[in-house]
Amino acid sequence: AFIGGTKGSHILLDHDDLHARLRGKMIYFESADSRICLVFPYLDKVLLGSTDIPLAEPDDAVCTDAEIDYLFAALHGIFPGLGIGRPDIVYTYSGVRPLVRSGADDPGDISRDHSMPALEPAGDRGFPVLSLVGGKWTTFRAFAQQTTDEVLRRLGKTRRSTTEARPIGGGEGFSPTPEHLARQVAALGAAHGTAPEHAQHLVGLYGARADTMAAFCAAAPDRPVAGLASYTERELTFLATRELVVHLEDLVLRRTPMAILGQLDAANIREVCRIVATALGWDAARSEAELERLRSTLSRQHRVVIGEDRQEFEHRRATS
Repeated sequence: AFIGGTKGSHILLDHDDLHARLRGKMIYFESADSRICLVFPYLDKVLLGSTDIPLAEPDDAVCTDAEIDYLFAALHGIFPGLGIGRPDIVYTYSGVRPLVRSGADDPGDISRDHSMPALEPAGDRGFPVLSLVGGKWTTFRAFAQQTTDEVLRRLGKTRRSTTEARPIGGGEGFSPTPEHLARQVAALGAAHGTAPEHAQHLVGLYGARADTMAAFCAAAPDRPVAGLASYTERELTFLATRELVVHLEDLVLRRTPMAILGQLDAANIREVCRIVATALGWDAARSEAELERLRSTLSRQHRVVIGEDRQEFEHRRATS
């Protein structure tokens, strides 16, 4: 085996004072054990991370109480007396870095570089096997190009195109400058009659794809989602039908930031489920199963409990 992962956990905080002190910047800082941590504004919340713990099974990656204590202690080292605690947590998440397998005692000593070890043809296997080890979101395109370069070399072919400078998804033709954002918001209003607040929401979430979304929303009667007024019913219908949504949690956790921003409650998740169920043809039994699946995932993996006071939840979790 080439890969031996380490877990990294992150916390989303609802803390206006910390958000203001960051002034839109990311801070890299060192914890007491010399690990690099970071804290930065994420929309109207603050993201704090991360830990570095060996973990064999990615499905077991959850943010623990010990990790929260560790991250809070590190943050208090650069912002003493800020008064941050568990009630400020709106969401946690954890993942496993696919690092190279290593015998290092300290996870921080394991290389973060990516590599592509090759198993050359041997025995009955008449072809090579290239393994992708390491890599992450910030390096995936470079790693992909290096991999295809090696495949092309082995096939005796040359590259005819590259995506190195090509914007993808909502980034195509999009600029985050205030002037460009203002022009896009105005353009949605002129072309589709999109209200300014909803236009800002669409541009902020979908970038260059906001025009497609706005056109879909304007093509039939639409209204804000009850309890989630920044979204509209047509918007969620678009995501459910065109973004490969299979489960309710796909939309809530991976197609929108509504969960990570702590916007969910017992009432609005039912409203979101109703919209998705209508779009995808779910019956009442399927809808209830999807709601239960979402609640379980939120509680088990993200420390989000719907319908229970957070302080009571944290106390119960700490004493159980």
